[in-house]
Amino acid sequence: MNKERQLIILIIILAIPTLFAFAKSDPPKVEKKIKLTEALADIDGYKVVRTSPLEDNIFTFLDLDDYIFRTYEKDGVQITLYIGFYYTADKVSAAHSPLVCFPGQGWTITEPEYGRQMVGDHQINYAQIDATLGNQKELIVYWYQSHDDTVTHVYRNKLNTFYNKIFNDDQQHAFVRISVPLNTISPEFEKNVVNDFMNEFYLDFVGFLNG
Repeated sequence: MNKERQLIILIIILAIPTLFAFAKSDPPKVEKKIKLTEALADIDGYKVVRTSPLEDNIFTFLDLDDYIFRTYEKDGVQITLYIGFYYTADKVSAAHSPLVCFPGQGWTITEPEYGRQMVGDHQINYAQIDATLGNQKELIVYWYQSHDDTVTHVYRNKLNTFYNKIFNDDQQHAFVRISVPLNTISPEFEKNVVNDFMNEFYLDFVGFLNG
């Protein structure tokens, strides 16, 4: 190993404690101009069916800074959007994976499948599962988001969040979940429904992130 490479490795080793100290430093106060419920109040082609408030104990358990839990409808098909939103990197472990939460509530789920979708210049990397509880069956599409980065695993989101805090001065991160009841639509149509909704709502969500 030459001296130049040894020096680079030494610099990296010495820098690691500083980076972690910075990542764990007191987060700055974040103020959004509007709430998520306002930012996503008008999605082109969709009407709002209902907005469901979370119970106080659930809001506290998830350690949320903001959220939206709302059902929309288009062409007779309902689609529900949940976004748990966090202002600071110290809450990066607060979001809970559907792979844990749904079975914990009695649902049977399929193995996740993974995909990606372009919306404008933005790429969404997502996972999808089918969840069944009695006669109820839903398609669940979800991802974790930090800055412009979308991933399907918690640990990747943690890395992205700390990276964005250090290099982009942005600690915002979120968990996004879209669900569609499969009892009302055919399997070949279900994915088209989700793709269309992602195309319509996502740029509004990005606008909220950047606002």
